[in-house]
Amino acid sequence: MSQVKIGVLDRIFMHISMPAKMWLPGICGVVSNLLFTIALLTQYGALSSLGFSLSVELILMFSVTSIAVIIFFSLGAYKNTIPLLHHIVTTMQSIKEGSLHSRVGFSGSDEFGRIGSAIDGTMEKLERLLTRVEQSSGSLKKCSVQTEQTSIEIERNIEHQSKQLSMTSTDIENVQVSISQTASEALKTLKVGEEVMSTLTKSRKVTHSSIRILVD
Repeated sequence: MSQVKIGVLDRIFMHISMPAKMWLPGICGVVSNLLFTIALLTQYGALSSLGFSLSVELILMFSVTSIAVIIFFSLGAYKNTIPLLHHIVTTMQSIKEGSLHSRVGFSGSDEFGRIGSAIDGTMEKLERLLTRVEQSSGSLKKCSVQTEQTSIEIERNIEHQSKQLSMTSTDIENVQVSISQTASEALKTLKVGEEVMSTLTKSRKVTHSSIRILVD
């Protein structure tokens, strides 16, 4: 950001309003012309009948002083107005290009001082607002990362539980197969036992018949 030098004369003029800066040279010019006119009238004796008399030297001194005051205020207003206006425009262009840290850097009672103070105040508030937005964005990003990590952890736990359930289901199926096989073997054993009992019963009947035949 370009810098503007604020001198003693600038500080004086920054406490004078813009209308006053414009009017003062004109007022001093009117006073100077009036004094010069009085000097001419006095020199030609036009005011002697009115009993009004001023020395020409005194009137000329006031006239020269008025001209000096006119030059002083005119140059002072010019040198105070143009650089400040250029500085404000340059600062606003810097802000437009994205330099949010740019500041006018001066304030005062005149229009330029109030403009500079208003611009700096606005940029201070905007910078604080952007800082809060950046902090909020950082907090939101942190919460987003934590949420993502939590989601990944939950997904892992669900996957682990699913594997555990799958293994448990497989074990239950294996137990069911074992129970089915055991039941099948038991049925086979039961059939064999029934066949053995039937054979024994037949053998007993044959034995009883043989015994009866022998007895008879």
